[in-house]
Amino acid sequence: MKRLGTLLLAVLVICGHDVNARDSLSAKPKSKGTALALSLGATLAPAAVGAAIFRVGGEKKLDPGHTRGDELLGDKLLLIGSFVCASGLILGPGVGHAYAGKRHPFARAVARGALLPTALGLAAVAGFANVSADVAWTLLVVGVAAGTGCLFLCVYDIATVGRSVDAYNRKHGFPTTSVAPYYRPDNSTLGLQASLRF
Repeated sequence: MKRLGTLLLAVLVICGHDVNARDSLSAKPKSKGTALALSLGATLAPAAVGAAIFRVGGEKKLDPGHTRGDELLGDKLLLIGSFVCASGLILGPGVGHAYAGKRHPFARAVARGALLPTALGLAAVAGFANVSADVAWTLLVVGVAAGTGCLFLCVYDIATVGRSVDAYNRKHGFPTTSVAPYYRPDNSTLGLQASLRF
């Protein structure tokens, strides 16, 4: 009787895992490479395009023979370039998390990304605002320090999209594989450990 109960339990666990794997007919395994490419592309492409538009706007404004129309066009291009670049920095790092169906890491990445243009804006205000030198230096230091920290957090958000993909694949019953270095202290040997999770 005990063996029959163990066998039934084993069958239920196996069948339950199979049902979990097919909980959604449209669910397919997600790729870490795709998630990383989406995050990098959604961050770098708008940042590059925005920087190019910003540069053209700066050239229009700084051209010695510019007219009033060129100056207005330069102002508009500077503003448009800033918004395009900021959209990449704000939304881009979280796109891979959204691809993996993880709302919380996506929202966290967007919140962190929103701090970066704000911090860099503080640094820009320090250069253009009509304030005392002490206030300008304070704004500059705070803006650059906060901007650097936020930039590292954006890189972190892009680097961790693989975790979101692994969590998605585990939730939907798709196996994941990993290879990691392994150290055996009993005989001081190094090696590789492969694991398969399902």
